[in-house]
Amino acid sequence: MLITFGWILPLFLLLTTIIPLVIGIYLLVKGIWAYKEGDRNRFTKLLFLGLVLIFVVPTLLAMLIGFLMLMAFQG
Repeated sequence: MLITFGWILPLFLLLTTIIPLVIGIYLLVKGIWAYKEGDRNRFTKLLFLGLVLIFVVPTLLAMLIGFLMLMAFQG
């Protein structure tokens, strides 16, 4: 069994989905600000990274933690 406490993994799942969302939104805002200033290269990098943090990272982390929960509480 990986973790014996039943509340740690759901809390970890919640935090690993909220933190990338907040950082992703921050990077999107910074990217829009860079576009306003005229720096299109920085805009593209920040926008792409922000969108990856918003859509891809929480999904992958949720699947990984769900798999770990399945393995930890199976049996």
